[in-house]
Amino acid sequence: MAHQLTIMVVDDDPGARTVAVRMLADAGFDVIEATDGANALEQLAGEHRVDAVLTDINMPNLDGWELGRRLRTSQPELPVVYMSGDVALDRDFDLEQSPSCLGKPFDSGALVEILSLVCRRRWSRVGFFRH
Repeated sequence: MAHQLTIMVVDDDPGARTVAVRMLADAGFDVIEATDGANALEQLAGEHRVDAVLTDINMPNLDGWELGRRLRTSQPELPVVYMSGDVALDRDFDLEQSPSCLGKPFDSGALVEILSLVCRRRWSRVGFFRH
């Protein structure tokens, strides 16, 4: 039986996080939630294993940019997709690590498409795709 892909959704806004979680769950993904970057790192250092991370950029404690940088160091194979309600993003993001930065609000089709793409790319590097 194929393993469902697991996505970690990181957002300090409970409403936005709930919407993203619902969209992904409805599309068949397993979903883990984190309230900010620090909470995400704590969970990922424990027993949680994920196929990709979807993170808001602007968060307290540890923002999405810093979360992405730390994950590239500790888990370089883990794709990170950024999301933001800020239409004028003032920093560049690494297109190799994350081919997209989703603007909020986004539709479920775009969300599912980009996460499926980054997961497919990740698993094709090791010779299989888990979906």
